[in-house]
Amino acid sequence: PCGAGTIPSAQNRSECGPCPVGSVALPGAPACSECPAGTSPSADHSSCVACQDGAVARPRSGQCTMCGEGSAPESSKSECRPCEDQRYAVEGDETCKPCTFPAMILNDDNWCTYLYFVLFSLAFLLFMLLVLAVFGRLRLQCLKR
Repeated sequence: PCGAGTIPSAQNRSECGPCPVGSVALPGAPACSECPAGTSPSADHSSCVACQDGAVARPRSGQCTMCGEGSAPESSKSECRPCEDQRYAVEGDETCKPCTFPAMILNDDNWCTYLYFVLFSLAFLLFMLLVLAVFGRLRLQCLKR
């Protein structure tokens, strides 16, 4: 009998040949089985194992591939889907996470940051100081008269 990941050769049944890429076989199996989406063959090609978090594999794929920053696996784990609408993801994330107010995504950088909130707060503080300074000066001029 053939070992894990191999099946009897079509030309010579006494010889064993490897399963095609993305397929597995238990020891003694007469045929290889294709790995479904979101899985890849184990090291010994005896079973299909699920891709790690943030990784995808098409059906019959030889290995899992990590989704890059700004994308996450779709539900079948066969493809990466880009994050949209103020959502972001880093490598290894299973889903796109929301970036909620007061934080926001800067351009297409996939970076949820409070930078705009901090800049707005500083500008507002400076504006209020300016208003207080102007009204304070006007009040002083009124008192001098």
